[in-house]
Amino acid sequence: MSASPAAKVALAQPAAAPTEVLPGLLGPLRDEKMAVCIDKAFNQVYQGTQILSRDERTSLMNFAKGLREKNPNMTAADLTESLVAELRKRRDGGDAVTPAKIEKFVKEAVNWTATCYEGAPRDATRAEIAEFTAFANKTMAEHPDMTPDQLSAAIMDEVRNKATGMTGGSGGSGGAGFAAGANVSKFIQDAVNWCSGLYSDNARDASPAEIKKWTDFANKTMAENPDMTPSQLSAAIMDGVRDEMTGMSGGPGGKPNVDKFIKDAVSWAAKLYEGTDRGPTQAEMKKWTDFANKTMAEHPDYSPSQLQAAIQDAVRDEVTGATTGGGQPNYKKLIDDAVSWASQAYQGASRTATPAEVDKWTKFAKAKLAENPDMTPSQLSSAITDAVRDDMRGVGGPAASAPLEQFVKDAFKWVFELYEGTPSDKPRLPTDREIRDWSNYAREQLKKNPNLTAEDLKSVITDGLRTALGNR
Repeated sequence: MSASPAAKVALAQPAAAPTEVLPGLLGPLRDEKMAVCIDKAFNQVYQGTQILSRDERTSLMNFAKGLREKNPNMTAADLTESLVAELRKRRDGGDAVTPAKIEKFVKEAVNWTATCYEGAPRDATRAEIAEFTAFANKTMAEHPDMTPDQLSAAIMDEVRNKATGMTGGSGGSGGAGFAAGANVSKFIQDAVNWCSGLYSDNARDASPAEIKKWTDFANKTMAENPDMTPSQLSAAIMDGVRDEMTGMSGGPGGKPNVDKFIKDAVSWAAKLYEGTDRGPTQAEMKKWTDFANKTMAEHPDYSPSQLQAAIQDAVRDEVTGATTGGGQPNYKKLIDDAVSWASQAYQGASRTATPAEVDKWTKFAKAKLAENPDMTPSQLSSAITDAVRDDMRGVGGPAASAPLEQFVKDAFKWVFELYEGTPSDKPRLPTDREIRDWSNYAREQLKKNPNLTAEDLKSVITDGLRTALGNR
């Protein structure tokens, strides 16, 4: 059966042209768009429990116009965020902290904490309201500029810390919420129990000697860091106990176990890159001990974990050829690896670097090292790989000669796929006008900031398009 004439006409009609998204949308928001932002913000705050009245809409529109006047480049997302904050402030009675707000914060904190740690929500007792109201008043006296949201968070932290045993409550000796009121004994027991269970397969309580040792450590840590929170002190004790049990250090204030770090690093690198497990030779022990001593002299604040990572990186870099035996970067290998990876990823076939590329990227690498003499071979390898990748993607050259049309096409594909759900196999292609206008927009931005790189320029187009789409 043949199609009707009307159907044939409909089938013959071309698809509707897409609504163009142009840089002009980056200008001051239109009133119509601000009205959409008002609706969105109101729904976000009230979740459908209230209807926006005419007077409220007028008031919010005047508020939005005031923001637009102060910042003509404000985006729709920025406006929505500001409207949400304003609506919450109006709903909660402004920025003033009142007794009613404090009681509300306490009740919410107790209810939430009970749900999380007691298995069921409950109301705050009169004693809890009194206790945490006193904490709130003390906190506000010490921090008079604290906002309601900040006070609410402080109360939440304090209630949670007490419920989990992190503090002895708001009557702690150092003031609620700070480490001086922390339950140090519990922190130590938790750390020893957890670490012994993990590293010796036999969870146990801390011995009296351990309690004393780690209490001294906690007191010293708090004296050095008087503003430390209970959570931070708990983490410091946990790290210290773990480092001692795993041989990372010799206990509180102990020196890093350099011999162990070297043996572990050589064993790991040999397994991974040589196919066999082995210990370090005497020459390796001396070489890496000298390296560790030099590293600690240059970085006296390094933690055992940081020193261990530095040794691990150095051993790996030498085994993999990222450095030569003398510790100097193996430029040829780093460049070949970068070109091989980038060509596979962006050109569809892996290849080695040409002599011209080796020369080009060796100069680049030496310039990088001149700028940052402390750069490790791993960091230099990453810098070379990034530069080679950018060059193959067309964003590594000067911004003035960047392929703007391709940048615009890439931006439209990515932004519409991410924010509009456009299928990746049917990308939204920019119109000729969109290519022209966004290319001109990029050139204007480059005139304003001549230091922009090609990569920066690509981001300028992408960010601008995303903002324009949101402002539409």
